[in-house]
Amino acid sequence: MDFQIKEFQSPVIITNYEEVSKNLDKQLENYKGLIVTEETLPGCRKAQAELSSARRKIDEYRKEKKKEAEKPIKNFDKQCKELILKIEKVEKPVKDGMQVFTDKKKEEKRKEAAEIIEKTAKDFELEGKFKEELTVLDKYTNLSTSKKAVKEDIETRAFALKVAQDKEKDCLETIKTVLDSENNRLVAKMEISDFQHLIDSGFSTAIIIDEIKKRADRIHKQENEVWEPETIPTQPDLPVEESKSESVIETVEEKERLPEQQYSATYKVIGSVEQLRSVSAFLREHGIAYTVLDQRTI
Repeated sequence: MDFQIKEFQSPVIITNYEEVSKNLDKQLENYKGLIVTEETLPGCRKAQAELSSARRKIDEYRKEKKKEAEKPIKNFDKQCKELILKIEKVEKPVKDGMQVFTDKKKEEKRKEAAEIIEKTAKDFELEGKFKEELTVLDKYTNLSTSKKAVKEDIETRAFALKVAQDKEKDCLETIKTVLDSENNRLVAKMEISDFQHLIDSGFSTAIIIDEIKKRADRIHKQENEVWEPETIPTQPDLPVEESKSESVIETVEEKERLPEQQYSATYKVIGSVEQLRSVSAFLREHGIAYTVLDQRTI
């Protein structure tokens, strides 16, 4: 399109500013240095009223002339907007059509990238979360990005994911082997899920194995901990008064010689570690022998 707007002439505002300014400075000298006192208050009031009146006159004149000066500017602004609107009405269908075309091409490139990802994930034998990480990036849908560049970037990402996947598999195999070995001596078996948070957090295999062994040691110690009852102090001989009847003395002595009847009972105790320790302490304090037959989390 070729068109030419005629030369624009800016509005020129001409006033006798210099003349008015000098005259105003001369008159204002009469009002400078006024001091308000009881005697000068009426004169000061008159002076302030005159100054206020002069200020309002200039401000009202400014507003009036500004409004007149803005008329051609507002008219010019309106005309330019009308010209722009005419162009936009013709431009919009073209712009919308281009957007539809661009969106279509982007969708085609997205599907193309998704197909490359599917094939690459299969070639690199990616599984689970590693396969899910190989997604379509926004840059793959750029019209300026070639299919070759997309394929190369996807393969680079897939290779890195494959390395991470193999590393995790090796780590899991080692962990499972150690876990099976440690579980052989435990009643309450440990599960690999007990250490999944360490695996997901990226801790090294050595640190995870160390944690497995420490936990196994704690469980093994708890499962095989047997407390022997404290020695029960021997009851002192009961003082026996000289009895009137020998048969009574014999009866008392016979009762002292008879051992206390022992009983056995089996209980299942459920509680926190501290609560179980309290139960154990109670049994020890009362000289009751017991054995931990089984111990596990529920």
